[in-house]
Amino acid sequence: MERVEKISKDAERKYASFMSGKPIWVYWVFFTALVAVALGVSYATLYLLAMNWWVVALVVIVAGMSAGTFAYLSATRPDGGGKE
Repeated sequence: MERVEKISKDAERKYASFMSGKPIWVYWVFFTALVAVALGVSYATLYLLAMNWWVVALVVIVAGMSAGTFAYLSATRPDGGGKE
């Protein structure tokens, strides 16, 4: 039983949140900053997509080019990573 408790304490210490043991105001600041970043990114994305219609077309083209490039590079790797 002692071994189980030791492993449990080791796992708790190893996988504990980086916010554990902090005062409540740290949680509020972290949460507020996280929400502000999420809303800022969402607002910027919606602004670009609504105001500049050509951004959507550009994003689709760039995504297709990226996916094609990664597929091509993975298929032509010299270490045999491609599908044969």
